[in-house]
Amino acid sequence: MINQESRSQKSGNILPAIIVTCLFLGSLAWIAMTATQQTEGVSFLEVGVALAALAYMLTFVDIRLGLALLILCVGLSPEVAVGGIQNVRLEDFLVPALLLAWVLRSTRTREGIISNPIGLPLWTFLGVTLFAAIWGIAMATTDFAFSSLIVGKNLIFILIFLIVLNHIRSYREFKAFVIFTLLVSIFAALTNSPAFTIATGKEFAVRVHGPFGETGNIFAGYLIMNICVLLGLFLHLPDARSRAFSLLACIPLAYTLLFTFSRTSYAALALSVAIFALFKHRRLIAIVLLAALIFPLVSPTSVMDRAATILSITGDQAPPSWDARVSAWQAATEKIYDRPLLGAGPGSVPFGWLDNEYVRVAVDMGAIGLAAFLWLLLMIGIRANTLYNKLEGPGMMKGYAAGYFMALMAILIHAMGATSFTAIRTMETFMILTAFMAVLYVRHEEWKEEEQEDVRMAVGTSAMRAMKRMH
Repeated sequence: MINQESRSQKSGNILPAIIVTCLFLGSLAWIAMTATQQTEGVSFLEVGVALAALAYMLTFVDIRLGLALLILCVGLSPEVAVGGIQNVRLEDFLVPALLLAWVLRSTRTREGIISNPIGLPLWTFLGVTLFAAIWGIAMATTDFAFSSLIVGKNLIFILIFLIVLNHIRSYREFKAFVIFTLLVSIFAALTNSPAFTIATGKEFAVRVHGPFGETGNIFAGYLIMNICVLLGLFLHLPDARSRAFSLLACIPLAYTLLFTFSRTSYAALALSVAIFALFKHRRLIAIVLLAALIFPLVSPTSVMDRAATILSITGDQAPPSWDARVSAWQAATEKIYDRPLLGAGPGSVPFGWLDNEYVRVAVDMGAIGLAAFLWLLLMIGIRANTLYNKLEGPGMMKGYAAGYFMALMAILIHAMGATSFTAIRTMETFMILTAFMAVLYVRHEEWKEEEQEDVRMAVGTSAMRAMKRMH
């Protein structure tokens, strides 16, 4: 058994170590990607294997460093084709390495497995996905390779959740990883923003698409989840300086979000924050109204023109993209009628053909698969709501619970206009954020005293600053 007291003492210094390690490894990856003279696919494969080996070794030194590397790749990795396999990312190499290192390490240290508050619906959904894939392949309604890829991706999503869930053992580790995840999102937003593109001498192609292989809509979904977490921290952190930093950190994410031109994401963010303000935190209503007033003043004309078309979807002048989506949904409905129970199998719907996660699940996995999927989302929502109601503020835990609740609503709305739970960046980010919520759900009672001490120190420091300013 690991000495928990020793681990707790070291955990306060983990964030600088994480940042330094990831900067070093990121530099190595960049050098490898740019120095090689071979094809792009081989270059990416070499980098992925090298990072997997490093993650494997880091996990034995300190598993938290391997976990940080995983979070970094989730936020920044491009998507490429390697050996004919589409949608390959760096974390696809890291997850197996981390899993193997975790298993071997656990046999030596005898670390226990943390209780999973969404375990039953999570494994049920994976089981139904696998069964639907076997059924679809047997009925020749889906391709074996494509269906296996989707099942494999779902397994990776769950493994990411389990790895994060089982390797945050203290309040300070939780706090460090939340902050690090947000820093990665800010870096991703800045390096994909129009200002950065122009500053590096490249031509900005009107719309932000995110890292290589990304679509603007999916990258925007990634941004809005992190904006929601920052807003939750802004509402519940104990001192004014921390709240100000949280609000200021939203600016680069919101700036880049504007230029994704993702109307789905604009609506998802606005609705999730408005719903949370009405039912959970009335003081947020003032911020919602202020943002509604400022948005037309600071947004470029191109962004305003794009956002204005949201209101026209119910009229005769609906955008062509909306008409195309509705036509795809109608065509999908006919497929659902053909195979209502288990669907045509995962992969029967090509990527990009259907921009609605719920319709896609119904087509691929039928009523049974959709029921399992909605049950999983419902249980996540129930756990998130229970956690938020249990926690007392101010503090990091209450702030994160609030932010996660908004992020959950945002991605549920986003999934009505995108395959948010199939797209890799949004789903992996969602699973990481959900793992943070699950850790809090299991451990918030044992971390309560530590957080209260943190709050007292923050409030005391803030009071001392105020007294110095008065003198």
